[in-house]
Amino acid sequence: MPTFPNARYLLPKADYDFFNQELAERPSALIDNAFTESVEPIIAAGLADFITEDMKEVARVLGVEPAPGHSPGMLTYRLRSGREEGLFTADVMHSPLQIVKPDLNTSYCALPDVARATRREVLNRAADRESADHADAFRHASLRLCPPRGRRFPLRAGKLVKA
Repeated sequence: MPTFPNARYLLPKADYDFFNQELAERPSALIDNAFTESVEPIIAAGLADFITEDMKEVARVLGVEPAPGHSPGMLTYRLRSGREEGLFTADVMHSPLQIVKPDLNTSYCALPDVARATRREVLNRAADRESADHADAFRHASLRLCPPRGRRFPLRAGKLVKA
């Protein structure tokens, strides 16, 4: 049973197709459990709306940008209000350490080289736009990025936001 039975779940189509095929060809306890417990009930309940590569916006308020690496169909979302912008980076980064060392990967990156390149690209865009980054893995932190210095992205300031 999905956690929110009255919700619509937005899922990247590329990820769904990739993991569905991957599990059919090479079963993996880690991926299989997550897919079986978290994705299949949503599909079975008819609550999934797939985001395809050609979609640039969701619900008229969130900009969609591809961010492959952690998974082939990973997406980031941008929320704008006036001159303010929030960036939701999902699993592009798993630790704040990856902001200052964007070449670090975790063992969960399906496409390690692509993940490094995507992370650097996402960080560059966020720094250029002075976005507030809301990475899922950072829990309560919202970070503003400065323009890059060489291969690193210094933090101008961090502010806590309530989860």
